Amino acid sequence: MKINQCEHQLFVDDALIEYSNNLQRRYWSPERAGVVLEPDKPWEQRCLILYGSVIKDPVTGNFKMWYSSFCGKRNLGRDILYAESTDGFHWHKPNLGLVKFKDSLNNNIVIPAEHPYHPDGASVIYDTVDKKKSRLYKMVSCRTDNKGKNHIWANFSADGIRWQGWNGPILFGYGDRNTLMFDPSLEKPYVIFTRPPDMMKNFGKRIVVRLDSKDFIRWTQSQTILKPDLDDPLDLQFYCLVAFKYHSMYLGFLQRLHSEEDRLDIELVSSRDSITWHRSDLRTAFMESNFEKSIDSRWIGLASNPPIVINNYLLFFYEARNACHGLSGSFLLPSGLIGVATMPEDGFVSLSSGFVPAEIVTKSFVCPGGVLKLRVNAVNHLGHTETCGIIAGGTRLEILTENHSPIPGYSLKECKTITGNFRTGVAVEWKKKKELNALKGQKIRLRFNLIHSDLYSFWFDECSKT
Repeated sequence: MKINQCEHQLFVDDALIEYSNNLQRRYWSPERAGVVLEPDKPWEQRCLILYGSVIKDPVTGNFKMWYSSFCGKRNLGRDILYAESTDGFHWHKPNLGLVKFKDSLNNNIVIPAEHPYHPDGASVIYDTVDKKKSRLYKMVSCRTDNKGKNHIWANFSADGIRWQGWNGPILFGYGDRNTLMFDPSLEKPYVIFTRPPDMMKNFGKRIVVRLDSKDFIRWTQSQTILKPDLDDPLDLQFYCLVAFKYHSMYLGFLQRLHSEEDRLDIELVSSRDSITWHRSDLRTAFMESNFEKSIDSRWIGLASNPPIVINNYLLFFYEARNACHGLSGSFLLPSGLIGVATMPEDGFVSLSSGFVPAEIVTKSFVCPGGVLKLRVNAVNHLGHTETCGIIAGGTRLEILTENHSPIPGYSLKECKTITGNFRTGVAVEWKKKKELNALKGQKIRLRFNLIHSDLYSFWFDECSKT
């Protein structure tokens, strides 16, 4: 097992674990923080749709959002709109002066639905690799030709507002839900997760495939990466996948369509290479379809980008709708809005213990040195046993050799017990040891001892120091 310097190591899958006992993997959901955008402009109709993206500009620190709304003509498509914020919670819809609405340019429309082939599902990245300023922002969107066929277009912008590159599709026949991932560590850093051509004809339901590219123009398709399996309900379909690099692994939000009830919820999935994806046997929802109680939502979807980190918390921007499929009439639209939810960093999954001492032993890896830190809640609850009475929580850790022998100075007995809720991180200390620089370059294992604790992640802070 390779530990890459200071990357956080999560327990979403078993890749790190050699042995475990008396533990349960628990899946956590974000908490609703509130509605951030509502359809309060005449051109937004009743419904805001986050088939779009939210980015924190690395230069200004401001937030930028690309979202859409029905243009008012049901079969024409959607306007692509733009909003901005300084903190992620309070948003402004600027008058961009680009597109006329009822003879006025005072609106935040970036690309109108009347644009050739009716754009849908704009997914945007900020490119830190491309040296051309005119291609700093990149977008893919779906457009439907005169024969009703969906194609994927690529567009470029220097500021995320004025777009160019309307030369025709880069991919033919792909579905209308596309999400864009950017990962400079990959040989082909641009990745699209989408629906394959002739999907309903060949598979009978919605599934997900992966495309990647070195230049954003020429793309290669993978095999199917996600489709419902024997443990899923027969009516389940996979609407789309939002995927992103998160420290040492890839995480994904799989949007699931429960066809019979026309509900959309979100399932957390994970991968080590962005190609082979792992799903929990429990198939629990990361966000339920009724997450937004204010409109009795039936559809929940997430922005196409990674959650944004603010003060040790993750911000998740979501859309919520009360209906969508099966609506009749050209002007019958669902209600929809955009909200934000929060979760502590690394808070997706924990390995959780009760009053019986639990154990985790990791696979061996080369110690990078530095200070070992944990995100852990070592007081997740109090337990009662007939023999011991009330038991409080506690987490300890020892460092083993590759052959499972405790290393002097780093044993379990010498470890200072961690008791408390440290969701932002806590350093592991032993009686006479704190830094692990003396072990740098050696193959080690970690052995955790947990009582009433939720363990989320570990990492080696300041690991580049000697």
